[in-house]
Parts: sequence; C-alpha cells; structure tokens
Amino acid sequence: MKIFTFKIWFFVFLFLGFGGNIFSQQTGSEKILQQISQETNDTTKIRLLVKLWLYYVTNDSMYKEKYLKQASELSKKTNFRYGLAWSEYYEGLLLSRLGWYDEAIEKYKNSITRLDSLHIIQHLDGFPLWDIRSLFTTAGKQDAKFRYYSDKIFYYKRFGPIENTANCFHGIAGYYWYLANYEKAIEYYLRAREVYQSFDSLGYANETQVIGRMYMEWGNLDKAEVFLKSALKDLISLKMNCFYSYHQLGDLNFKKHEYNQALSYYFEGRKYVIMPAMQAMHFVNCAAAHLELNSKDSARFYLDGAEKI
Repeated sequence: MKIFTFKIWFFVFLFLGFGGNIFSQQTGSEKILQQISQETNDTTKIRLLVKLWLYYVTNDSMYKEKYLKQASELSKKTNFRYGLAWSEYYEGLLLSRLGWYDEAIEKYKNSITRLDSLHIIQHLDGFPLWDIRSLFTTAGKQDAKFRYYSDKIFYYKRFGPIENTANCFHGIAGYYWYLANYEKAIEYYLRAREVYQSFDSLGYANETQVIGRMYMEWGNLDKAEVFLKSALKDLISLKMNCFYSYHQLGDLNFKKHEYNQALSYYFEGRKYVIMPAMQAMHFVNCAAAHLELNSKDSARFYLDGAEKI
C-alpha cells in the first residue's frame, strides 16, 4: 500500500508542476555568466539574467533564483518594462514560499499581463503562464484555474501570440485530469501538443509523454505505449533527461504484469538520476516489481534505500 501511495503522489507532483520542468537542461550557462560579468548595458544584462534563470539547471531552485532577484532589482532601478514583468514574477515566487498563494497568483497574473503587452512567447518551466497552474492547484482553486486559462485562450487567439495557447490548453487539461475526466484531459493535451509542434519541440515531447500517462491511468495500455515510446524517442533525439520516460514505460509493463521488462526499463532510467526524488522513485519502483516476482530480499533492499532518502 505504501508503494502504491508513493507512486500516485509522485505523479501528482510531476504533472501538476510542483517539480518544475522535468526536461530542463543546462544550455550554455557558463557562457551567459561570462557575458553578464562583462556587460555594461543594464537592459542587456537584465535580459541575460532572465535567460540564465530560464535555462540554468540546478537542483537548488533558490540558488538559481538569485539571477531572477538580480534582474528584478536592476529592472526597478532602470524601469525596464521587460524586466519589470519578471520582477512581478519574482515577487510572486517569494509570496508563494510564504504560503500566501492568493497574493502570489495575482503577482503571476501581473507578470503574464506585462509579458503579453510585449508579445512575449512563453514556453515551459520558468515562465509564469506555465507555472501559475501549480499555484492554482496548491491554493485549491481548480475552477479559477480553468476560468483563467479559458479567458487567456480567448485573448491569445485574438491578440497573440497564438503560441501561448499551448500552455493554456495544458493547464485546462490538468483541470480535467484532476477531475479524472481522462477523455477531456487527453483532448486538451492533444490541443497543446498541436500548438507546441509549431514552435517548441520540447513542449511537443512533454505533451506526448503526458498523453501516454493519461491513457495508462485511463486503462488503455496499447495507446499509452504508443505515446510513451514516441515521447522517449523524441527526448533521446533532443538529448534530454529521459528518467521519467523510462520509468513510465516500466510502469506500463508493471500494469501488464511483465515485471522483468518493467525492471529493465527502470534500470535504463537509472542513469538519468540527477536528484534524490528520482533515486527514491527508482528504488520504490524496483521494490514493487521485485515483490511481484516474490524476490522479497531484493524488495527489502530497495525499500530500505528509498526510506533513507
């Protein structure tokens, strides 16, 4: 029962967004840091700091957040519109950490409105239009999340950028997933995937994987396998972290009672472990498979490892 509960809540954590973008990768962060140290133009420095916030990978989010703080402080001094949008977002992050979710949501909304006025395309993790969905969820405001994203879809279809409807479709899909309405959730994840296909290959792969997960939870294992394998192929080609892809394929085989094959996928994913939560998930999944294979000593070994984490 404990194993089952852990697996369920881990995917709540994953898809509602508390863990951030699971596919983030470090992209030239050292080069950006060097540019910042040499830059004398404040507006250019602000843009570089925001870029570093968006693409710098670290397991310590508060360490990464210092770049957004610097951009916020400098933007207030220079009254730079682009930077002030991110300043609102930064203040929202601080409020959310204090548990003041309603106030944080308003800051995120202000940030999104400012970015919209500049016609900024918002991608995945690190952008307020993507991250606000987790705040709505944490605050227990699923209906408000649905209304907000619905209104924003109408706005972006009229004023643009149309690419931003992708994040909105994803947010609405999450609302339906919360209601266990898998048919509607998949419908909206497919809509998001279609928009991402036009401008963001990572977003496209992310939606493909989530759709596979939805089909698996819904009980359609054949369709789930098609989407999960397609997502894995795309993520490998993008040189992204494939930990969750392998583990979801392992879960799929687990549901099919193919426990040795499930273990094979779990161990393929092990090489992508970059944080303790991933290691814990790996141990729990392996323990569950070994229990089904009646390998009690192995199951105990993995559960002990998970417990330590």
